[in-house]
Amino acid sequence: MLMHQVAKNKKPVDFEKLVSSQVEPLRALATSVIESLDEETRLLITSLSVVQEFTHEIAEVILGDLYSYDVINQIALDGNFFSQTGSPEQTFEFSLLMREVLLTHLRKDKYKKMRIHAELLAFHENRNEPNLALEHAYLAGDFEKLGEIFPDAARIMQASGRGNELIRWSIFAGDNSEIGLLKRATVELTGRLALQDYDSVMSMIAQMNFDAKDTVLEGFIRQITYGAKAYVDIALGRFDEFDISFEIAMSSENGPLNLGIEEQIGLLRLAAMKNFILDETEKVEAFYEEAKSLANKSKISNNHLLLSSMNAMVLFQIGDYRRAYEAASIAYSQFNKLGYVGNFGPLDSMFIIARCQLEFARPREAFELFAQIRNLGEQWKQWAWHFFADGYFARDLIIRGMVTEALDNIKRARERANEIEYSQALISIIDLSELFIRFTVKDNERLGALLERAPKLRFVQQIQLAYDERMGKKSVREDVKNLPIRTPREKIWKHLADAHEVIGQENQALKEMKKALEIGATVGAKETFLRQSPEMGNLIMKIAGQNPTVYLEDLASSVADRIKSEASRPTEFASSLTKRELEVLRHLSTDRPISAIAASLHISLNTMKTHLKNLYRKMEVDGRVSAVEKAKAHFIL
Repeated sequence: MLMHQVAKNKKPVDFEKLVSSQVEPLRALATSVIESLDEETRLLITSLSVVQEFTHEIAEVILGDLYSYDVINQIALDGNFFSQTGSPEQTFEFSLLMREVLLTHLRKDKYKKMRIHAELLAFHENRNEPNLALEHAYLAGDFEKLGEIFPDAARIMQASGRGNELIRWSIFAGDNSEIGLLKRATVELTGRLALQDYDSVMSMIAQMNFDAKDTVLEGFIRQITYGAKAYVDIALGRFDEFDISFEIAMSSENGPLNLGIEEQIGLLRLAAMKNFILDETEKVEAFYEEAKSLANKSKISNNHLLLSSMNAMVLFQIGDYRRAYEAASIAYSQFNKLGYVGNFGPLDSMFIIARCQLEFARPREAFELFAQIRNLGEQWKQWAWHFFADGYFARDLIIRGMVTEALDNIKRARERANEIEYSQALISIIDLSELFIRFTVKDNERLGALLERAPKLRFVQQIQLAYDERMGKKSVREDVKNLPIRTPREKIWKHLADAHEVIGQENQALKEMKKALEIGATVGAKETFLRQSPEMGNLIMKIAGQNPTVYLEDLASSVADRIKSEASRPTEFASSLTKRELEVLRHLSTDRPISAIAASLHISLNTMKTHLKNLYRKMEVDGRVSAVEKAKAHFIL
């Protein structure tokens, strides 16, 4: 590049003299090349070197009357000083060596350099880009403006995972006084949180609250530290602890500072996430309404993004799947455009898109996204989302009749949880997936145990109703009558439950199924109907035959395929074992002789042999060892 430029210059360059007289010959050559340029070109590229990368728009701000679109493109085409990047926008990037030499020249005119930074500060501030304006404020020597835009810039750096930059800038958050050092610590804390350095975050929280005791910032430090802890609690699935942290962080404090509206909206999004995972529709709605109320008082643009993600949660929770998909897709696009990651990343929006795709019976697209969520959840240490997404792989396996593989998935998830700092909430998320599996394979004993310890979520309540009916309990009919019918999802479920109750009375069952399908067609529900029993599927196909709409014909075709698939699925042994056979199976794992097991069960040896014969036949195994191994693989032992 240097040789090419030198060849173009009319002034000769004495290379031997340059190399022998300079410690850094390349730098000396670059300086010589720059000095050999005509004055106007040298002035242009020297002024532009104030930034590493620039667009035509920024070049015009820097150069003013000197700006020329064609000249910039020609210099970039030559590629000697800067060149065009592969960015979709027309962006140019300086050669590191050339920029370093050019900046040396520019620094000789300190006031000119400061003027350029002041112009760029105004440019980025007018575009509501405080994170880009921050450094120009510092380099322009405008420390009053730096203090003014710092909070908004810090929020953007935190959301985009630039924790190291936050820590670097924390020195400007306060002076060396006791109060100033506490202010600096708040910025460093957010930087550590952005880096997902949870151990350092928890350590800083304790120290900061100790240092703030009996100062005017005591209340504010309590708010900011417990707000940081709320993010850690959600990431690690500590939902009970989150409730405490959230309450403290959102409480009003007496003092010169309080938690900002933007931070409060971020915490409300966390609360909505927690309740979305726990399927608490009313609470998700309440936190969304509170966030909307606060947003009216704020001007920073990313509040609209956080509200969009919360709106998508609400729409999905009520069962308006088409609108939820649209809202989540818009939010996801905005998250990506802004580069938000980690605690502020788009995992909630991604999950809603995946769940909607699943509801639309588009499993391939859904599971590609679930895989991304699972991987990003691990990368960003957002373990609640990691296990929540991972559970859908187990559910998919069981729907396809792959019981052993589904249970292996659950086993791996529990082992993975044991490797990290997990809480009961993470175990509860894994339990929900196993609950679905045990219900599907009719492992009623294990299912009953899981239902006893599972949180009373709507999904769990639905499983509980079906379990109670399966076990012959009398309260099911009354429970069905009392099901809520406020949201589209609740109405669909209620009509399906009512149809199931009168499945022997076809006309009445058809009437209830039609009501459910009318709502389903409006909101885009499909998988909800595909999960129904073959008898319910037959109702759907009959209605589609009577009133063939595009939605119903497509659904009826999928129902027929699902019924055919399930009919070809091998019967699972767990549901067919009698109580006595299960007792025998548990004793087989003890290595006790068959005669001793028979004696402990108070049965004859011949009866024991009959039980063993039936047990091995149902389990499709050839003996005691393989029976025990298969039972352990299916979590019966």
